[in-house]
Amino acid sequence: MVTKAIGVDVGANGGVVALGMDGELTAFSMPRGDANIADLLVSLNPYVAYVEKVTGYIGRAHPASRMFNFGVNFGIILGALHGMGSEVDLIRPQEWQKPLGLPKAEDKMEHKRALKREADRLFPNLKLTMKTCDAALILHYALNKK
Repeated sequence: MVTKAIGVDVGANGGVVALGMDGELTAFSMPRGDANIADLLVSLNPYVAYVEKVTGYIGRAHPASRMFNFGVNFGIILGALHGMGSEVDLIRPQEWQKPLGLPKAEDKMEHKRALKREADRLFPNLKLTMKTCDAALILHYALNKK
């Protein structure tokens, strides 16, 4: 299958939302394991991938091993996409979240719930979860930015 575009939230609890050539959207939770992540991306074979640009910092203090694993996911995703010849556009979280105009929430889970509500509003016919809502919003931002 060849997809037009995908939005990717690279975290282990992230996801992928794919826009098919027919305009249909499909959401996938991030698979566990390097080979499974690569297999999903290869099966989607996107022309362009909008991938959340991540840094080594993932919120509050975490062990270095957790941040390393986060970086490995990012590398697997970029490697698979570049290996297929997909165009890759990295998008910072601040870049795709700012146009949503959501009020700043101090609580991370409240912020995540607000993102999920907004994704559900924008994509009422797509079954989204907390894992896939960011990927949907990344894709929405990328396809609608001026």
